[in-house]
Amino acid sequence: MVQDRSSIQQKHIQWTHASNCKTVVCPLKWPSQNRGQRIIHPESTSAFDQRVTTFGKSSGIKTPSGNNLGPFSKLFYASEAILKQQPLGPARVEKTKQLHEYIKQMEREKSELERHCSKLESECKRLQSVVLQQREGVLGSLRPKWFPKEDRTIQFELTKLQTTMRSWSREYSLADETEIEKVPAAEKNMVIKQLEGYYVQIFTDPFFFIDTRNNNMTGPGSPNMASIYETLMQIDEAEAHIWRSDTGTNSSTGFSFSQRLQELSNSFVDNFITSPARALLRPGTDTDLIQRNMKLRDLYYRAGEIALLLWAQRVHIRCYGQQDLQVFDVDSPMMSAHRLHRLDDDDHRLDGKMVLASIQPAVLAFGNEDAEYYDVSKTWMPAVVLVGNNMGAA
Repeated sequence: MVQDRSSIQQKHIQWTHASNCKTVVCPLKWPSQNRGQRIIHPESTSAFDQRVTTFGKSSGIKTPSGNNLGPFSKLFYASEAILKQQPLGPARVEKTKQLHEYIKQMEREKSELERHCSKLESECKRLQSVVLQQREGVLGSLRPKWFPKEDRTIQFELTKLQTTMRSWSREYSLADETEIEKVPAAEKNMVIKQLEGYYVQIFTDPFFFIDTRNNNMTGPGSPNMASIYETLMQIDEAEAHIWRSDTGTNSSTGFSFSQRLQELSNSFVDNFITSPARALLRPGTDTDLIQRNMKLRDLYYRAGEIALLLWAQRVHIRCYGQQDLQVFDVDSPMMSAHRLHRLDDDDHRLDGKMVLASIQPAVLAFGNEDAEYYDVSKTWMPAVVLVGNNMGAA
């Protein structure tokens, strides 16, 4: 497009850079005799920059300032401003208006899309939160949870187990005293020791439910777990009991635990009926013996469930037998005389006498469910003991 020479004659600058010189066309006049001639002005860059800025100010043009913009950039902005000052034709004005309207329309659509995207993002986050809550709910329902048991609940379960054991003994042991007298004394002593031993096997080992036959190193056996437990207790007793409790809780559900407990029950029954204790068992038919063994198996299975219930608590369990209770004391909460002694609660006739055997060990709990005060104990179940030579004579 041909521009009016008079309108740009005073505003045109052309320069070239050669070495340290600037070639500038004089902006004041454009004589025909030296039209297009270049006049060399050796001046520094800063001086030339100042001339461009001065030219812009004299022309009413605002050029950007700052150290980051050299004369090239300032001249570019000045040229752009000059072109913008040129008159526009009607077609160009209309086209410019249309472009402006189109840009505004695009900006409105962009804003609308941004609001819509914001709503979608909020909805997406809400749905993700719902999914996470639902998933946590499902997993939480499947994940075993630890709940503290009240002392009275535990004492009730232990008492019920004791009653079941006593009923089984009355039903399947020798009823005739003359038959019992025929059993050698050595075998009688072995029976008493084994009765306590089977009970202690479950209630003194917090990891009794772990299969010790695992020799392929895919998981720790009970001895290894007990060693870890003892090591942790030396470092941090409270954390050790919490770890033991969580281990029992996580192992208390599922087919593997039930199967393992069934295997243990079968093993205990087989060992018991082939031990010297068989001398005190009542003979019977094959059907009677099968029924006897099934009931004994159920008894051991229930004992295993209760033992795991106890070991899943934060408290620490200890069992006390004949070696720990050598002298009888009727006022001690840790022991009670066997019913054969017919001893009342305030009867002190047997006090100070030796404890011969513990038919059932005492179960004590140390600490509380907050994993504190492990130096304080409480008796969940007293031991049932035979005292002195007074069995059957009292």
